[in-house]
Formats: sequence, structure tokens, C-alpha cells
Amino acid sequence: MQNQAFQLFEKYKNSLCMISKKLGGKRFQEVLGDLDNAQLDFLNKNEIQSNKIWIEKLVKYYYDPLYLSSLERRQVIPCFKGPKMDVIGYLQYQKQAC
Repeated sequence: MQNQAFQLFEKYKNSLCMISKKLGGKRFQEVLGDLDNAQLDFLNKNEIQSNKIWIEKLVKYYYDPLYLSSLERRQVIPCFKGPKMDVIGYLQYQKQAC
């Protein structure tokens, strides 16, 4: 299992390197450091919670901007925008209306 985990973390690092220019040097180093820490936590403590740190940053730094630029290019008009709790309320209201 250790060998599989090592291979998987190496795959993540290689994938991260492929998008390093889009992340920018500082953010790339930050996410890579968090990924390294997650790997150490898994190998030393069999703990996976620290993966959440680098994954959340990757979503925030890379995927959120990618998604937003895609929306702008396609000129998509969302049916509702707002803070998390407002969105949840809107969705619950829509569910009850059906």
C-alpha cells in the first residue's frame, strides 16, 4: 500500500507541475509544499485529512478561476447568485416548489 500511495502522490506532483505556470510560482510552491506535507502525513501517520489543504487551494487558485473565465467566455447567466447559505435556501425553495 505504501508503494501505491507513493506512486499516486508522484502522479499528483507531476500533474501539479503541468499547471505550474497557470498557478504562478508562489502558489505552485505553496500547493506543492502542502502536497508534500500530506504525503508525509500519510506515510508516517496513515492520515489523509491533510490532503484537504492542498486540494482546497488547488480548487481556489486554479479551478475556480478556470470555471469563472469559462462562464464569461460563454456568457452564461446564472439563475441565482449569492453567499453559500443564500444558495442553499434558494435550492431548498426550488425543491419545495417542484
